[in-house]
Amino acid sequence: MNIIKSNSIINENYIWTIYILIIFHFLLVQAEITLNEANCNKNINIIECSEEICTKDTYVFYKNEGYYCVDAKTLKLIEENGYYIDSSINNNGKLTHLIKRWTDIDGEVIFESLNGKDGYYINAGSDRHSYGLILCHSKKGCITGYVSNFGYYIPENEMGIILCSENTKCKLQKEVSNYYINAGYQRKKYPLIYCSNGKCEGSVQVDGYYLMHIHSTLIKCVNHQCGIILARIGYYLNAENKKYNIMCIRFNANISCGRRLANPGIYISAVPDVLLNCMSEYCQEDELHDGIYRASTTYDLVLNGSQRDNSNTRTMYNLISCKNNICKELSSLELRNFPICSYFNNICFYQPLQSSEKNTKNYLSPGEYCTNDNHSILFLVTGIVPLKEDSNLMNLPNEKNCISATNKYSDNFFYISNKLYMINEGKIAEINKMGIYFINTAYNTLVKSNNIEDYNDRYIKIFYCNGNYCKPWEKPEVVTYFSNTFNKIFKYDPYYDKISFAYEYDLKCTYNSNNYCVIDEKDEEKIKEIDDREFCVTNDGELVLILLSKDETKESLSLHQHQNQRQYRHFNDTKIIRATSNENSYISSSKETTTKNNRTYIKNEDNFLVECMKAKNDDEPIYGLAKHFYKLDLKSAKIISNSGHYIVNSSTNKAINNKDFKKINKSIKIYNCIRGNCEPNSHPSSNYFYYDNISQLMVKYRNNNRTWELLNNSGYVYTSVNPNYVSVFQYNTLQNHINISSIQAEGDYYTLDNQLFTCTKGNEAIYNCVPISKPNYYFTVNGFILNCEINDYDDEIYDEIYNENDNGMEDTNKIDNDKKENDIDDNGKEKEIDNKIGSDIIKGKEKEKNEYEDNNDINELETNRKRKNNKKKRQLNKYKCKRMKCNLNELYSIYDAYYRCTSNDTLLKINNNQCSFNEKVIINYPTMFSNAMDEDVYRQVLNSDSLQEKYHIKTKASKKEKSNLIHSIHGVFTNCTYDNEVKVFNYDLICAEDQLLVNLSTKVIEICSKIDFGFVQCIAEDNNPDKCNPNSFQIIHPSFLKLLISIISISLIYIY
Repeated sequence: MNIIKSNSIINENYIWTIYILIIFHFLLVQAEITLNEANCNKNINIIECSEEICTKDTYVFYKNEGYYCVDAKTLKLIEENGYYIDSSINNNGKLTHLIKRWTDIDGEVIFESLNGKDGYYINAGSDRHSYGLILCHSKKGCITGYVSNFGYYIPENEMGIILCSENTKCKLQKEVSNYYINAGYQRKKYPLIYCSNGKCEGSVQVDGYYLMHIHSTLIKCVNHQCGIILARIGYYLNAENKKYNIMCIRFNANISCGRRLANPGIYISAVPDVLLNCMSEYCQEDELHDGIYRASTTYDLVLNGSQRDNSNTRTMYNLISCKNNICKELSSLELRNFPICSYFNNICFYQPLQSSEKNTKNYLSPGEYCTNDNHSILFLVTGIVPLKEDSNLMNLPNEKNCISATNKYSDNFFYISNKLYMINEGKIAEINKMGIYFINTAYNTLVKSNNIEDYNDRYIKIFYCNGNYCKPWEKPEVVTYFSNTFNKIFKYDPYYDKISFAYEYDLKCTYNSNNYCVIDEKDEEKIKEIDDREFCVTNDGELVLILLSKDETKESLSLHQHQNQRQYRHFNDTKIIRATSNENSYISSSKETTTKNNRTYIKNEDNFLVECMKAKNDDEPIYGLAKHFYKLDLKSAKIISNSGHYIVNSSTNKAINNKDFKKINKSIKIYNCIRGNCEPNSHPSSNYFYYDNISQLMVKYRNNNRTWELLNNSGYVYTSVNPNYVSVFQYNTLQNHINISSIQAEGDYYTLDNQLFTCTKGNEAIYNCVPISKPNYYFTVNGFILNCEINDYDDEIYDEIYNENDNGMEDTNKIDNDKKENDIDDNGKEKEIDNKIGSDIIKGKEKEKNEYEDNNDINELETNRKRKNNKKKRQLNKYKCKRMKCNLNELYSIYDAYYRCTSNDTLLKINNNQCSFNEKVIINYPTMFSNAMDEDVYRQVLNSDSLQEKYHIKTKASKKEKSNLIHSIHGVFTNCTYDNEVKVFNYDLICAEDQLLVNLSTKVIEICSKIDFGFVQCIAEDNNPDKCNPNSFQIIHPSFLKLLISIISISLIYIY
């Protein structure tokens, strides 16, 4: 009894709860408006009140009629049919009801208050000129202003379709069919609207093409995105039912499309780079490749010329041939001449042509095609297929030489003659699309796996295709990242000779032409790990390098304008980039910018953007710096591991070339690399050339006008070949061939930019070279005699400068190459190399500071330092070297060696092959070098006081006269011999310069002539009346003076 009573109490409480909820609901949902009739006056269609009863420009439902609120106190009866948002009913702040005005068949006007269902209504309200539709939605209520797009919309009752040409022009169409692109709020879920028998509803689309109510246009859907295209003549994949194709033909002057049941075979698609494969029950799109395909079209062949009937006809298949991405069906003549093969167990032989044409070849080569006799089966030739005159199986070749294109080899790959072939029933496709292909030769399949062991299998062969041909992939010698045909990023390490996945998962990205990438990743946790990534991959499998947000990575120097302070757009400021279909727009904000490990990523409208770079094509690689420095092409990136300078065009990131230095406003970037550790060089030195490891070009920065100079000549150059080594090198720019080589001997070198260096050998093959600035005569290793001097210098100032720095300009430009050799400390680590230039200024400061330290006169110290440095700079800038001219083909004796004067006033050391016994030669002894003539020569050639005096006069003159001629005393010699054992040249002296001889036979005074290579009659000259005076010069007898000149030959001959 108590239990029953208790249950009754519970039921009673439950009923009261429901009752309260119902009352609460009605309190929230207001019915039609109520008016105080005492304060209102109704006059036919207008109600006027003395108090506020509504909100202006809204609609209310009152006594089964719909009214428009003209102002707060006036209502006017709705006069036009249509839908209006009812503001008199409010549900939790949402307007959920509509007022519908319509006229029945008897002409009676009827008003209804409707609960708005999800969907669209054509707006008849006062704002219809701005907003053509009303959208009712369970979450938003009924609203206007939501729709702003041209397109098609599903009405709330799904009968017919609403077409909006503009916001203000929407109408309901009831006669509808086929597909429409959904512009409504459900377009993400249902991209299409499908209408049948007048009813329309949202459709989940499949990629492909759809027929429209307009027969000349089609709907194209790709990746859940749909658009309208103009149809072209040809075939399209029918996404609605893939047993059918969409066929578009020209009808009168227009193109008309319809649906057609597909025949087994291949169709040439109206879509570029696509074939329709209908070999199976359902059609599919195949990527177009060059090759041979069985067409879907057939024809009947009447046998033996008999009348056509079912017993005398045979179905023949047409063939489609694709070359250079252009496909066509073969003509009847081409079909008759197409090779026919007999086939048995992968063995083929070539049958004679059945046409009137004679056989032009006796065999088929690997990579060619043939078919069976009705062209229904294709064969790929893998070996030599010989021509046979009969079909006797005993005459078949012994080895397999062909493959039948059937389902047995479905999507198998075969490498033949620099091409990859993919086989399936009815098709043999040549695969040459750019990419890297992993082929398992045990199964002839293209590997697509998440197991890395499948890529390192012993049957795996890797092929690289460049778009024209394929070849086995050559394993690189450095760490390399690359993407395969399935857009997976791999890493190859030559040390382990293994391929690995570069990352656990790959980031997909979309590259914009302004070097920014949209990361196609919605997982924010994965995005935040982007600092561990150097690469992302595009949908086309192109490798993209993700750059670091370091200011130093963006430094560049203009070829014609100083741009060290050039501003680069990066993410550390207050701008973020919004990804759009065209260009990036900028929005001021910094709240969504995140920087981590020198890399910045930005989230904006569900897109993440980073700075990046990508090659444009495969034959023009670019260079970029992330965590490592890379050479990047479309599909791969190689780490730069060698030391050196890498110079690129900062606009294109390509290697520099000669054209870069002919254009205005071009800029370059230099990357300094030491064993794979690279960084930008933002402050290049103007003291030496930079050798580019990529292009092998030489460039030099001119600090005076802040431009770059490109070296175009061959010769010796003071060059930095890597950040740790600057020296003199020999640079050759021959036709289509450039090379650089180290110097091979110590000595003085005159460079192409007119500088003089003295080089001494350090450890191994390293030469330490420093500039020379002391006035003197110099004979360089490259065969020049130079007269170097400071023009119009003050001896006192010069001595002051020179005492400060014994080597003149040496310390100004010196880089201590001894310190640049890689020292190794006890722990095996490389010591940091200190490159210092301009140490003379520092030394000058230290010396002057010590001089004035006792007096603490800092002002005087600074004034004196500036004065001396200005004098030094002024005088040293006047240091010039002039090249001395020699007499062509004459010999010169310098420093115990003989040199022949060649073109361009270059002295080349002679060798034993140039020693001819019967040849008469002129040997010159330059007077500017103290040891140019040894004592034996001095005694025999200058054995008179007059000649000695002449030699001394010329020696003094060579030191004072500003002449480009080499001052020398010469002699005429012959009978050259060479002693191979002691490496000695022997000459016989004929005569010495200005020597006189009395011819005893003719009593004529003769003089030594180098033009005639001996003595000739002496003729006095007006300006030299004592020329032939025997009392002024030495008279000798006409016997030869034997002179032995011994020279220790140097093994190398230097040729400039």
